[in-house]
Amino acid sequence: MNATVGAAIGFLAAAGVLLLVLGLRRRPPKRVKPKESLTETWARLTRRPTGQAGKRRDRLVLLAAVVTLAAFIVTGLPVMLIVVPVLAVLLPYLLGNPNAAAIERTSALDQWVRSLRSLLHAGSDNTMEGALQSSLPSAPDQIKEQVSTLIARINSRWPTDRALVAFADELSDPTADVVASALILASRRRGTGLADVLEGLSTAVGDEVRARRKIEAERASARATGRYMTVIFGGLAVLLALFSPQYLAPYQTPLGQLILVVVVAAYLATLWLARRITMVQDAPRIRPITSVEDAHV
Repeated sequence: MNATVGAAIGFLAAAGVLLLVLGLRRRPPKRVKPKESLTETWARLTRRPTGQAGKRRDRLVLLAAVVTLAAFIVTGLPVMLIVVPVLAVLLPYLLGNPNAAAIERTSALDQWVRSLRSLLHAGSDNTMEGALQSSLPSAPDQIKEQVSTLIARINSRWPTDRALVAFADELSDPTADVVASALILASRRRGTGLADVLEGLSTAVGDEVRARRKIEAERASARATGRYMTVIFGGLAVLLALFSPQYLAPYQTPLGQLILVVVVAAYLATLWLARRITMVQDAPRIRPITSVEDAHV
């Protein structure tokens, strides 16, 4: 018995010494991970854009949820829980302008080239690299990131022609290829005709912008018709659901709901075909060539 008690006392004493040593050791303070807020969790799970774009998307999601719930309560059709969110996602895309981004990008290139030309005419910068550097503050927002990257590459001792080729690849636009090619030729010549090259280039890009806007104006009527028809059909459906509930009686059955889904899908397919018709096909890219070796790639 005495041996057991002695062993227990010895074990406890050793454990106490070990705990004392561990307690006296210096440890870095444990970093407490900040608790993620509900907003941060929502942004992470849904890949919410930052700034006004994220707020606008949240408002659209909230509006779609409210409309979906209201449509289900008014009609009593379970299929509305699927149809309304699908319409909320696809209609802005199908009724939007598919050519707007390309036109705005071409217009931004036109403004940027004119800015380069003005800098050279003013005599503030006599070199291609200096004009590119000075053009950054006035670069349009649509291409500001690409222009900033172009200047960063030149400052990192990239050859100017290689940096311009990368600039054209990032924009992936036929007009950007023309601009990059002209700037590459101008940067190689290093003569006094750089301003004249940019003068002709700005004229060509300006003509391209005007041509695209003219084509867009001629094709805008088809998209306007699609918007008007969507508003009319949607308004009629709401009025019938509110003031003539018997109109929805055939859709109460599973077969009726299936037919409703088919009708909505057919209408969305019609809008998709209209979008395809009004979409301007870009010309094939002409990737700038920086060396003889690139011509054989």
